[in-house]
Parts: sequence; structure tokens; C-alpha cells
Amino acid sequence: MREYLEQISNIRDTNVIVDICGDGSLRDEVLEFISKSGKKRVINYHGFVKDIESYIDNCDFVLTSGYLGILESFARKKLVISVYDNELKHDYLRMIPNSQSMLYICNAKKTLNNALFLNQLEKQKMIETAYEFSSNHSWDSMRKNYLELWER
Repeated sequence: MREYLEQISNIRDTNVIVDICGDGSLRDEVLEFISKSGKKRVINYHGFVKDIESYIDNCDFVLTSGYLGILESFARKKLVISVYDNELKHDYLRMIPNSQSMLYICNAKKTLNNALFLNQLEKQKMIETAYEFSSNHSWDSMRKNYLELWER
């Protein structure tokens, strides 16, 4: 989460509205970050939400590095931006098949700002590739693969 907060603090476009969903051990740090951000940008903290799908559906892009969050966002045709701060997370994100053509991965050098300024054609191609990936990696297809392996 800290790496996401750092990336958010460096967003140049002050019209970007950030909605943070989730609750955990870094809650106080997130709230402190928001209060220090002041009026430079709009950041809404929602804590734990039961209906994450509505937040995903109403956003332009999703910041997540969790596989299920990535897959859900792909299925909802959203651009996914993931941030890593260590090589293990970098490898984990890169090991998603075809990740470079459907997932924007940031670090200290390749920033969230770069992702926000991708041209529309690039974004659309990434979204379409990601949607196709999610269609082939649904829970149903995973279940079928598991059952096929089990029957061997």
C-alpha cells in the first residue's frame, strides 16, 4: 500500500479522483496520507466495502497487485495498474502470462503518471487483451482444468 500512496502523491493531474477501498493494518497510515494531501487532490477513503464491483465499474483504472483483483478488473474491462517495490512482487506480476501487453506495471522509474498519459489506443488494446485473458481464466475454466487434471 505504501508504494501506491507514494505513486498517488506524485500524480501531476489534479483532476484525478482517487477512491481507496479496503481496510487493514495500514488504515491509519492511509488516513494520515489523505489528511496531509489536503486539497491538492480528491482522495476518498471507503474502508472495507461489500460491493467492490460497483467501485470497479465506476472507475477509469484500478490500482491493484493482487491476482484476483487484477482478474476481476480485467473481466470488467478496466485498465489495471500495479506497483511493485521489490523483485519478488515484480516477478509475480511479470509471471502472469502476457502481462506486458495487458497490465501496466510501475516502480520508482516507471510511474503512475506515465500510465495516466497512455494514448487511448494503447489503453484500449491493453483492456481488450486483458478481457480476453480473464475470459479464459475464469473460475469456471479453472474448475474445469482442475477436474481434468484430477481425472488423469
